[in-house]
Amino acid sequence: MELDFFFQQYAGQNQFRHYLGVTYILAMENTVAGFVTISAGEMAAADLSSIMDVRFPNYPLPIMRIARLAVDKNFQGLGLGKKLVKNSLHLAVKMKNGYGCVGVVVDAKPESVAFYQKLGFNEPKPNKENAFSKKLFLAMKTIENSISK
Repeated sequence: MELDFFFQQYAGQNQFRHYLGVTYILAMENTVAGFVTISAGEMAAADLSSIMDVRFPNYPLPIMRIARLAVDKNFQGLGLGKKLVKNSLHLAVKMKNGYGCVGVVVDAKPESVAFYQKLGFNEPKPNKENAFSKKLFLAMKTIENSISK
């Protein structure tokens, strides 16, 4: 599978050689039950105008990107994907407080869009037709409100 290949071939070198992202592993029963890779990124303020009431300056805004997320098929249905996302949201708050972050972006595969939407992610503006993924965004205010509950 594509995510298995990414984890085995690229996660380590992306983190330790290229500094492109950090992969967090969720281990259960002495095995990797799931993982999430996050990285810093940017998003145009104009892309957020349709879903946020905040007026941002017209230059790229700092975001955290969920680059990859996977749960082993033997551990699916246990809420582990949601736990990995929630942990990532805590990291986004740290990023906000440390050096800036307006929210979290994920390029969700079509079969994962509903999962992210249940967690509060929205489409920032109509995405260009892309059969491979849909860009979804979760604002920092929403993140902080969900974490405080």
